[in-house]
Amino acid sequence: MPLPDADAAFAMLASSGIGWVLTRDRPALWRIPVVTAVVLWIVLGGFARLYVGETWLSGLLGGWSLGLAWFAMLAGTYSYWRVREHVQPRGALVAVLVVLATAGVWTVPAQWQLDRAARPHVGDVVAMSVDQWMRGGWQRVPTRRTEIGGDREEYLPLQWCATSDTLDRHLALAGWQRATPWSPATALRWL
Repeated sequence: MPLPDADAAFAMLASSGIGWVLTRDRPALWRIPVVTAVVLWIVLGGFARLYVGETWLSGLLGGWSLGLAWFAMLAGTYSYWRVREHVQPRGALVAVLVVLATAGVWTVPAQWQLDRAARPHVGDVVAMSVDQWMRGGWQRVPTRRTEIGGDREEYLPLQWCATSDTLDRHLALAGWQRATPWSPATALRWL
């Protein structure tokens, strides 16, 4: 079982903290869009990491829970001491956006390049013509299946040099059936 995801915990703690400071003692007309934006930021960021295989669902939920617990503790302590700050939410929001936009210009492209280089499955796609395959190109095809996380799995001992239509026809003759097209109705059939 994976540990709680640190990125999910930090996203929950930092985003909730910023959202809380921006919405404290403000009217609902201001709070609703800010809270909606914070929740979307946390949830979409978490599910994006889940989608690309950076984390497990249990790690994501554990990270969110841990971050929420830390946020509750810090917010409770802050409120207990009755700290009275005079945060101007619009000015604070502009400051946060300026800092994120300025820092993002430098950090996002650099981090994106590092993340791409760290992916073990980058470059595993092998494309070739039939002639190249016949002249020995088949030996360059990966011998194992690779998951999105990059770890190598089962062997791939079968290579088929044919068009997609030919392959479909041969598989149909062997009893294979094409998958049912996805729709909301077919997605609910497992229930």
